[in-house]
Amino acid sequence: MKLILDVGNTLTKEYLLKNDLLVKETSFDDNYLKNTLDFIAENEIEYVFISASGKIDDALINFLKNNYQTIEFTDATLLPIHNHYQTPKTLGKDRLAAVVGANELYPEEASLVIDAGTCITYDAIDANGNYYGGSISPGLMMRGRAMHEFTAKLPLVELTEIPYDIGFDTTSSMLTGVILGACYEIEGFINQYLIKYKTLNVILTGGNAALIASYIHHPVKIDKKISLWGLNKILNYNVDKQNL
Repeated sequence: MKLILDVGNTLTKEYLLKNDLLVKETSFDDNYLKNTLDFIAENEIEYVFISASGKIDDALINFLKNNYQTIEFTDATLLPIHNHYQTPKTLGKDRLAAVVGANELYPEEASLVIDAGTCITYDAIDANGNYYGGSISPGLMMRGRAMHEFTAKLPLVELTEIPYDIGFDTTSSMLTGVILGACYEIEGFINQYLIKYKTLNVILTGGNAALIASYIHHPVKIDKKISLWGLNKILNYNVDKQNL
């Protein structure tokens, strides 16, 4: 049994896997220390893998390392791909996990992972498992909040599906700007990557993946667990290499 602890900027996610199959998962946005300890107490765990893009309590890390075979995802962690990113210490663990997941699910194929979360990230891996980097832009909520906070009169709009492509009042104008603007950006990135990679898997993940997918003309695969499969692959790779 393996516990994968994925600490993000907004949510902490916990996954329990047995024989590489997901058997249990949970997520929470507060009191993650108690929730994690309760989750651990309920299950027999052999390996723990910690991936923290957000802040994680040192007490929890020390507890896990003292009681379980624990690997913490850092820039020194062994990887089953070739990472050419020039500043690996600043590279988000979620971005790296996503391309490892894509490489695991679609081996010997080029893939572009678009994570529509707090930010929208674009990360590509080629057919030979080479990762060089990608791009980061504001997510949907961030775009809407920026218009509200940096103007005097624009409201804070709630993200929702839009059955129109031209705004007819202030709210609908902002929604088309936020949602369709992001989608046009995404399609532009996809087209640019298709110049480099003639065939390309486009994988959409993140909290706003489903909302965005309905406005994208290029065929995309929605996979909310792409980072999980990557983290699991990295854990297995390190267990094998370190003979744990």
